[in-house]
Amino acid sequence: MDSLGISKGKRGTEGTRDTRFQTSSAISRSDTRSRTELIDLRIKSKYILGIAVLVLAGIAGWQVASCEIANLELQEDLRDIAAQLGPRVGYDALSSDDDIRKAVIRKASNYDIDLAPEQITLQHTGFGKETGLYLAVDYKVVVKIPWYSFTMHFTPSNAK
Repeated sequence: MDSLGISKGKRGTEGTRDTRFQTSSAISRSDTRSRTELIDLRIKSKYILGIAVLVLAGIAGWQVASCEIANLELQEDLRDIAAQLGPRVGYDALSSDDDIRKAVIRKASNYDIDLAPEQITLQHTGFGKETGLYLAVDYKVVVKIPWYSFTMHFTPSNAK
């Protein structure tokens, strides 16, 4: 044995001290590696969660925007139907209320809006060339996104 306590004569005991240091440094390296991998996993999961939230928000926004645009288009069609020019210049007689309701339902179906005749309000005003027509529709649309749904209520009319 020398002054440090290491015996030189036996082959198996010479590297004992060095092996302990190598083992603890290997544990230290693997521990550092696993910490780094854990941090990387957390960062990746945050990115994945963030992307999933953005995708869900995009889906919801798309569906809400499409409902709003369909409502605006239907409102324009209501204005067109109510602005029947023929009776004002004396060419045509006004269509019946049922015909007007059918025209509104037909226009609404172009935008995937299901209407019943009871959902359409019709009011005639004035006489002769001063005849006016007020049209309003009252309907609801269910917006479905993954794990949640809600109802949007619309009341478009030809009034400005």
